Amino acid sequence: MGDFNAKVGREECRHKVLGKYSLHEHSNENGSFLVQFAIRNNFYIKSTIFPHKTIHMGTWKIPVSMEVNQIISYRLLDLVNGLTVCLINE
Repeated sequence: MGDFNAKVGREECRHKVLGKYSLHEHSNENGSFLVQFAIRNNFYIKSTIFPHKTIHMGTWKIPVSMEVNQIISYRLLDLVNGLTVCLINE
C-alpha cells in the first residue's frame, strides 16, 4: 500500500478537526486527505491537541539535512464517543 506521509498543518480553517500544535504551517496533499477524512467521519486529530517542545514534535529527519517532519503517527478521536478509533503509524 505504501507510506501515507501526511503532514498536517496549522491552517486556521482546520481547527474544527485538529489542534494548533503541529510542526508544520501548511498541510501537504495527504495531510489534506487526512483532514477531509476526519471532517467526514466526525473525528478529531488528537496528536495535535497538546503542546510539545519542537524537538519532540519531529518524527522523521531527512537524511543529509536539518529538516525534520512530523509525519509518522496520528490518532483520530471520535468526537461523539470520545474513543480513539484509528491510529495511523507508518
